[in-house]
Amino acid sequence: NPTGEIKQLGMDQKPGGIAIVALHYSTNLMALVGGGRVPKYPPNVVVLWDDWTQRIVAEIEMSVEIKDVRLRKDRIIIILATKVFVFSLEPSPHKMHEYECSWNNHPILGISSSTEMPVVLAFPARSKGQIQIVEIPVGSNSALHSSKPVPLTGIIAAHSTQIACLAVSGQGSLVASASERGTLIRIFDCRTSTLLNELRRGVDYAEIYSIVFNSVSTRICVASDKGTLHIFNLSGDGEMASNPKSDDSNRANRHSILSPISSYLPKYFSSDWSFAHCTLPVECRCTVSFSHPSAISDRENAVIALCSNGGYFLFSFEPKKGGECAREAFYRFYKEP
Repeated sequence: NPTGEIKQLGMDQKPGGIAIVALHYSTNLMALVGGGRVPKYPPNVVVLWDDWTQRIVAEIEMSVEIKDVRLRKDRIIIILATKVFVFSLEPSPHKMHEYECSWNNHPILGISSSTEMPVVLAFPARSKGQIQIVEIPVGSNSALHSSKPVPLTGIIAAHSTQIACLAVSGQGSLVASASERGTLIRIFDCRTSTLLNELRRGVDYAEIYSIVFNSVSTRICVASDKGTLHIFNLSGDGEMASNPKSDDSNRANRHSILSPISSYLPKYFSSDWSFAHCTLPVECRCTVSFSHPSAISDRENAVIALCSNGGYFLFSFEPKKGGECAREAFYRFYKEP
């Protein structure tokens, strides 16, 4: 069972709830924010906890409630309802940059995962349907105490309605977006703002829970409140161009049978539909990820869904045929009270 409990963190004797936990890769450092009816820490304070020494190493106090926190190699990203802050990750963190965003009560932030490349952030810009892209230098000591703003990679006019979900590829070259309608997923080049792919999840409105790129950015997986996972293949440049394994994974998505005459028909008929798909047995909020062969499954072409009801699902798909995914495993990592 890959979801078996490893240990419980007692931290200190102070009782209370934790609303947000962010891990610093596989290190002993994590960020905590209190929550619930009796918060362990104030909901406007980020607590950096060292699990090796079992002590608090730093605290960052904000003026209002914190919505989310992300940790990267040497940066702390704090998301509030209307602002995004970047702090240095060091014994005495200090604010480096501050950005305004549209109302973000349910935190919407895409962030790259590479430890070697600059950190790329994507979040809703102040104008409806627009994405703000920020590239943050990594490992530059001169940048740690600079008051100059980080140059923006760009503002992307992505949708006509509010942004509902964002994801940034591992190397930070691509951003995927969905609006509150939830019918289309759009893929953009972060540096040029060029639209590379327009992918159709469905025709009826849906809330998009999660979007994720695979490790080489040749596919994305999308989860929604319809209880379905959709896997799409991507075309264009981006991170695929330098990846020798991308040839057999860049198979075509499904198209309407009327696509040959789509220039005479509404845009719906020229859409790219999912290459593979699967249905969860329960409709609940979930987050998705592509499986890594060396980790949870020996299958490279597989996706994982972690559900809010405590369910862990592993599905595999055929990389050349697509179609309905096969359910490979189910575990329960916690039981709802």
